[in-house]
Amino acid sequence: MREHLPKDEPHELDLARRPTGGGLVDHRNDWTYAIVLPRTHALVERPGRVIYRAIHEALAAALNALGDGVVLQREPPRTPPGVCFERPELDDIVRLDDGRKVAGAALKRNKRGVLLQGSIWRPSARGLPWELLEETFAQQLGDVLAVDIAHPGWPAFEPDEEEALTAQYASAEWTELR
Repeated sequence: MREHLPKDEPHELDLARRPTGGGLVDHRNDWTYAIVLPRTHALVERPGRVIYRAIHEALAAALNALGDGVVLQREPPRTPPGVCFERPELDDIVRLDDGRKVAGAALKRNKRGVLLQGSIWRPSARGLPWELLEETFAQQLGDVLAVDIAHPGWPAFEPDEEEALTAQYASAEWTELR
């Protein structure tokens, strides 16, 4: 993260904890996405590592189809955990030319299914327009998951549901829990 922070900006940032947990990610210079697999999808019963790898295989295929040379990280990290884009984890996406991390994600499973929240570091996407990457990724993901991809938009919540969720995710208990 240190090398990704602009040198002329103050380093005081608001932090938020994602529903999936995961490590510290500076989202000022990346694209983020979320994928929800309902409990009825066959992949949901598989171990988290298998789900993670399948989704990253689709993303890597999309990036490669658009001219970005990437592969999945096949070696476990040899350094202690740190900030997300400083160290690739097993099955993260890395560049072929220099091994730098391009994309990672965090996964959460509950009784309704699986949520995967992912992040693609924009400088590594070498100027690709998000819309083109989104379309290509969705096509690859549909093939890997054997489903038709839907873009449902923001969910509609009842006012009391929205207030409860806002209170939960804004609370110190949530944001400071690790």
